[in-house]
Amino acid sequence: MAADLGQKFAQGIGRRRRTRRPSLLTASTILVIALTLVLPSALCSIQPGGYFVWSSLSHWQPQRRHRHQLSARSKVRETEDKDGPDEIDEFEEAEDANDEDRARMLGLEDDVADSIVATTLNDASIRQEAEREAALVRTSQSQSSALSEGVVLPSGPVYDHLSLVEKYGGANKIFFNHKIAQQNGYFTQMDDLKTFLYEYIPNLNETKSKSFVEFEHASGSRLVLVGTNHICRASSQLTREIMQRERPECLVLESRIGDDSLQRLTVPEELIQNMSMSEPPGVFLSSDDEIDAARNFQNDRVWLEAFMGWRDIGCEAALCHEFGAAVEEFVFQRRKGSAAGPRGGTVCFGDSDLRPVYKRAKDELRIPPRVDELGEGPNIALRDLQMSQVMQAALRTHKSVVGVVGMGHLAGITRLLKQDKQIRVTKKGIPISQPVWVKDMEAGGTQWERDALGSCGMFLTLSQDLDFAPLGTFLTAEAALELQRMKEETAAAIKRQGLEEAEPVGPRSSDIGADFVSRNLMVTPKTEDDLRRWLAGERIPDQEAGVFPYENRRLRNKTNVLPGTGFPEKPKAEQNLLTTRYMKVLGE
Repeated sequence: MAADLGQKFAQGIGRRRRTRRPSLLTASTILVIALTLVLPSALCSIQPGGYFVWSSLSHWQPQRRHRHQLSARSKVRETEDKDGPDEIDEFEEAEDANDEDRARMLGLEDDVADSIVATTLNDASIRQEAEREAALVRTSQSQSSALSEGVVLPSGPVYDHLSLVEKYGGANKIFFNHKIAQQNGYFTQMDDLKTFLYEYIPNLNETKSKSFVEFEHASGSRLVLVGTNHICRASSQLTREIMQRERPECLVLESRIGDDSLQRLTVPEELIQNMSMSEPPGVFLSSDDEIDAARNFQNDRVWLEAFMGWRDIGCEAALCHEFGAAVEEFVFQRRKGSAAGPRGGTVCFGDSDLRPVYKRAKDELRIPPRVDELGEGPNIALRDLQMSQVMQAALRTHKSVVGVVGMGHLAGITRLLKQDKQIRVTKKGIPISQPVWVKDMEAGGTQWERDALGSCGMFLTLSQDLDFAPLGTFLTAEAALELQRMKEETAAAIKRQGLEEAEPVGPRSSDIGADFVSRNLMVTPKTEDDLRRWLAGERIPDQEAGVFPYENRRLRNKTNVLPGTGFPEKPKAEQNLLTTRYMKVLGE
């Protein structure tokens, strides 16, 4: 089956990729659409549900009355005969000169009388509008004051999805609050929310402590493959428990060479999250209603999922802590002398290597593909194939192995490993379903070929470089100990100096990799024979760290701006005030 999968990947890859350039008409049409959608937002805010909420009342200016008077007079002037005398101008001059008799005589003229009537009616309308707006402003200020006087209520912490749902009272309460928000035009993504609350969260609760599969090789070696949720602390705890129980010679991670993965192992992730994300944006007030609760939930969820890591090292601050937890346990066991293995034990970066991406992009004079494409379409199957090959090699060269991968890879890697007649499944913590890519494979890989010729540039690049790192990249226990030492020194600096002042002890991933390769502490074997020789202490020729095209080169001091939630940013009292006002204007 693995061979068949490899053949499907190869279909169409050898052909030259054709770049389809959009026509000028298409590009211009897209630009027109973009401008049509963007520019009106400068004038009004379009809220979910179809309401047009006009600009804030604070934009109203008293000087507007004079402008309306001039406009009314100009409209009357437009109806005049341009060749005739300008009686209106004469009337204005008489007004300015306080010439009562002259003004009375001119006022008998039809055009001047019409102008006076129009201006008088317009003035009355403006006065009424001003009075209404003043009353609305007073009401808005009163409501805002009432909100500001609301008592802050205690609430629980938010550090992963389960704690987020718990903070807001559980799935049913969250869904009810959003239903109210939807009915008032503030929220439209009820289907996505329903899937999150009633499918994703229950499945996470069900699998968080038993998402693993155990394998045994004919040689007697063991593999425990752990499927984790990248934004759940229970997954980190499960990983630690299995590491403590198995004490493996080899630890295989769903991590890759070519990005920040090496440097991130030198960063105390949980400490940083606890310090930088100690105060969620959602604050409970005694004056809150259901819409406030829904807005706070969405703000907290966006904050949880998108808050960037310290100094922009690695991915988001709350994600993927299980890999660092696994390496910590691996190192602690070496320090205690309770585990060993070839080279003292090894840590393998088993995911697709990203180093060839830069070279190929440079050779083809194009921009490297986005790294987030790794989680899209055919790349999931490609990475499952890559990591299953790494697991096979680790089983054949070590007595005990623990693999830590995302839950989305558990089914695919399990299916591929079962095709090896020397490997059998001995235990499943949870039922294993079909991999997401099976239907595409059974269809002959035609969708993968379309993706390769279309927008999925990462798939094309990685599939062409499968032989660059077919068995991943291995680090010795000594290298893992050094990464952990940097992590502990960074943690001490953060505690002493704070997040703003402390500097990461670990250098960039490419620098770490170059140092480890030069000391023969890291290798990217081309064959299993290369791996065995390196495990025996030999130096494998032609090894170099190379360029890491997706590593962090910025070391930001500040995190990125969080994306929006779909809820309006203005206080709810002001939103309700404006909505009520203009719903009345529309006659509803």
